[in-house]
Amino acid sequence: MILYACAAPATVSKQSVPTSHCEQSWEGGTPGLLTSLRARIPALGKVQEMLREAHGWQIAVFAMFTAYIRHLLSPCISCVYNVPGGVAWNNLTGNIMKKSYLIAAFFCALSPLAHAATDINLDEIVVTATRFEQPLKQTLSSTSVITQEDIKNSQATDVATILRSVAGVEISQSGGTGKSTYLYLRGSSQSQVLVLLDGVRINSATSGTTSIEHLMLDQIERIEVVRGNVSSLYGSEAIGGVVQIFTKHGHGAPVFNASAGIGSHGTQRMAAGFGGSVDNTDLNLQVSRFMTEGVSALNPALVPTTNPDNNGYDNTSVSANVRHAFNADHSLAASVFNSQGYNQFDGYNLPTDSYSSDVRVSKFSLTSDDRLNESWQSKIQLAQGVDSQQNFKNSLPATPGSLYKTTNQQLTWQNTLQLAAGKQLLAGVEYLRQQVSSDLQPEIGRASCRERV
Repeated sequence: MILYACAAPATVSKQSVPTSHCEQSWEGGTPGLLTSLRARIPALGKVQEMLREAHGWQIAVFAMFTAYIRHLLSPCISCVYNVPGGVAWNNLTGNIMKKSYLIAAFFCALSPLAHAATDINLDEIVVTATRFEQPLKQTLSSTSVITQEDIKNSQATDVATILRSVAGVEISQSGGTGKSTYLYLRGSSQSQVLVLLDGVRINSATSGTTSIEHLMLDQIERIEVVRGNVSSLYGSEAIGGVVQIFTKHGHGAPVFNASAGIGSHGTQRMAAGFGGSVDNTDLNLQVSRFMTEGVSALNPALVPTTNPDNNGYDNTSVSANVRHAFNADHSLAASVFNSQGYNQFDGYNLPTDSYSSDVRVSKFSLTSDDRLNESWQSKIQLAQGVDSQQNFKNSLPATPGSLYKTTNQQLTWQNTLQLAAGKQLLAGVEYLRQQVSSDLQPEIGRASCRERV
């Protein structure tokens, strides 16, 4: 973000850059130093050609870089400039100046890539950093946004894969698509990163993590990543940061969409949906299927007791969103999401044993958004998120303790008060009850109530 902001001046004209005094002096020497350098260093001519075609900010960056190089080399240049025949200069520049201009050419060549990587829309509206809508450029927290366009261009299949491209995010995965994945933000542990799906918690209370490897991007519209401690807004699970994932919603004229693809290792991907707006109602429905035969995560030559077969993965996902606006001040929305994954993985007992797991990540939410007066916006959300996993050995349930299910029941009442121009007060209360059930213990419940002012 800083790079983009500082590199933005468009008032620098690429036609108005004069030749520096040093270059004029060198060119007038005997022989002309720049002429000599061009003959011996082809990269220098390329640098000058790129400068003529460069953007204003590229010229500014290059000027700062070359000024720094000249500052480092100025004592040497002053010592050898008047040596007859330029022998000392040739010896010096053969090892120093050549490297300098080659480095400069390298930086100029990379500058368009750097610009593309930091092409951030600062007018993008985000909600995760402060729990209310705010332009990205006004957020105090370090925030990144993955848009629908980014998702399409990435060609990634799941959330875990595309998050690898976000600064400050580290992903650890024990194999290919669908395998156990751990998410870290700025070095924090995986249990200190809160993952929300449309504002709903879908994490496992037993492992402390969220199964982002089972969230397929065919269902996702955008992702917001907030790095740093925001526990004052979301609780202790957000010490490292928050990743909020938004499923697709209806916009514009109703349209159908469909996509399909095939790849190596028996990989198949299919998705279809319908979405749009009709009068005062927005709706969207998406269905997707992903299958792959995968590869073996363990090498049988190194682990003789493991099964050498491939570790496949199969996922079926569906999401539906509907929102109706009764008028400009009141609306009601409902959202449903379900991801069912079947995953194969390696074990360590016998080479003939096969291991697999059934994983389900789902959520349901009902949201009422109301403007009570000109300065008071109220939002109430009733939601439930579920994470369930059961492990199997040779197609039979594994030993007791192989089934774990977490149910997150959540009630949030959030109020945004407009105090004055540019000043807002956020106040609310959130009730969270987590229930854990397994084949060992029918039900273990835990409730918590958090107030946010």
